[in-house]
Amino acid sequence: AKLLIVDDQPISRALLIRGINKNGLKDDYEVVEAENGVVGLQCFEANSQIQQMVVDVHMPVMDGLSMLRMMLVRWPDRLRATKIYMVTTEENVSLQRQCESYGVDSWLLKPIDISKFCEHLRRFAA
Repeated sequence: AKLLIVDDQPISRALLIRGINKNGLKDDYEVVEAENGVVGLQCFEANSQIQQMVVDVHMPVMDGLSMLRMMLVRWPDRLRATKIYMVTTEENVSLQRQCESYGVDSWLLKPIDISKFCEHLRRFAA
């Protein structure tokens, strides 16, 4: 299975990957990285095996919501079948509801609790 991580912060992507590896999921997921929504769109289009995505809300070039909006237009069935974790530093109920309308399954606050995140990955993969 493939996991797409879309985050403009290289350290955030690296921490997630390290957490996945340390929690015994290294062999279960091939991680694809993107530094903004434009690259995220390209990665999603090129990798039909992506089953889960971690998407940062706020990014330069194209933010997470704009990326999801475009995915919903281009690949609605595929996006609905993809588990989406939205990542942000802010607790914003209005933004959270908007994300849910685009198919976001989970709302994760930074800093991400890696153990809890890996449990989500395990549950979805089961």
